[in-house]
Amino acid sequence: MRFGAFSRIAMHFGDFTNTAAAQRNMVATQQRFRKYGEHCPICEGHAGLKQGRGERCAGYMSDDSEYVYCTREEFAGALERNEKTQPATFCHKMHGPCNCGTQHGPDLKIVPPPSMKKSDPGRIVNEYNYYDERGRVAYQSVRYEPKDFKQRQPDGKGGWSWTMKGVTLVPYRLPELL
Repeated sequence: MRFGAFSRIAMHFGDFTNTAAAQRNMVATQQRFRKYGEHCPICEGHAGLKQGRGERCAGYMSDDSEYVYCTREEFAGALERNEKTQPATFCHKMHGPCNCGTQHGPDLKIVPPPSMKKSDPGRIVNEYNYYDERGRVAYQSVRYEPKDFKQRQPDGKGGWSWTMKGVTLVPYRLPELL
């Protein structure tokens, strides 16, 4: 039976995938709180601060930014110590209530979406008709100033419907190609 390089190493050294060192190495550099990077949103610490003052944080942000693993016990409240990380961390929830006793950010479930204010698209500077194989206008691409494009289709009543639902897209100037 043949083994890959990883399997040979695992057989020689044993299963090291659950060790603290292996878990620490799975955290991307940009997730850590470094001197010239992000500070820990829980304790405001980072790894670049001087040692021995109780200010440093060797924690990190989860890859989905939902949790912060902070190393400072005085900010932990009722959170359990995670000994599987090196150094040990306390897992803080970033949105909604956290078991440390502080709400670090808004509860995403109850935050209303930002209002979508309809802005003036500008003035129409050109209209490009797209014709079907029978020579009828299938839809139109409208150019605005400042430069923007929106599509519309005839509504069958002499006006336009600003949706492309049900429209078959065709090449520009299709009748000339046929």
